[in-house]
Amino acid sequence: MCERKRKGTRERQKQIIDISLKVIDKEGIQGLTLKRIASEIGISDVALLRHFSSKEEILEALAQKVFFENVVTEEEGWSEDVLSSLRSLTKRQFEAFEQCPQATAVLFQEEIFREYPKIREWFIRRRSERHAKIVNMVLKGQSTGRISPSVDPSAFATIYMGAIRMTVMEWRDSGYVWSLVDRSGPLVDMLLRVLR
Repeated sequence: MCERKRKGTRERQKQIIDISLKVIDKEGIQGLTLKRIASEIGISDVALLRHFSSKEEILEALAQKVFFENVVTEEEGWSEDVLSSLRSLTKRQFEAFEQCPQATAVLFQEEIFREYPKIREWFIRRRSERHAKIVNMVLKGQSTGRISPSVDPSAFATIYMGAIRMTVMEWRDSGYVWSLVDRSGPLVDMLLRVLR
């Protein structure tokens, strides 16, 4: 008699999160049910509940992964040349999206979390933190003379984040058929002209 080897809790939780992300990417939040997740993995609903007590708990774990783990940070590619740092940040962010395109179904879809206040709060916090870091990069660039003092740091951060979001949404809509990284160069060139 062959025995099926059971996955450990952490391994199974990771699998549940990954499957959930794929379902949300393909069908949106409305397609994500406990029954669907269990079916995709090949386990019973009851077995699924050994690892997460509810759909909300799964979504919280998924949001933690997408919003706070493996996040591209501004500091990783920081140099004294703020313009080079912004270019590096954009390229690294697009590389990360290309490695896990399903994450964009969560990162750029605030409305899917309206019924989950805790997750929505994390979403808003992550967006606010990113905005503040871009503002600080612009301020540093202004203090070194690399960025024009006439640039409004907050307005630029909003434009930058909006351009990133729009580019990623177009990529998603295309079915991921073109390279985000290839588009990062021309996009950043245009954005950096605003700063000079």
